[in-house]
Amino acid sequence: MAADKSLKALLSLKGDVDAQDLESFSIGLIRAAEDQRKRNDEEGALRLVEYAASLSPSLPYARLALAQAYAQ
Repeated sequence: MAADKSLKALLSLKGDVDAQDLESFSIGLIRAAEDQRKRNDEEGALRLVEYAASLSPSLPYARLALAQAYAQ
């Protein structure tokens, strides 16, 4: 999937430039995951929140979304 490829590239870039947190991107991914969940795509939602938590490990909202995704 093209989106996965782009998100993997973003994670790689984050490491290359030693960016600490990409909170805006993470919040956008969490919102997209909520849309996926509404469409009963739990796997897609989980994938998005995993990326969100990877991009912003210190963002509590990302950790909460990840925990909720695993719980469902």
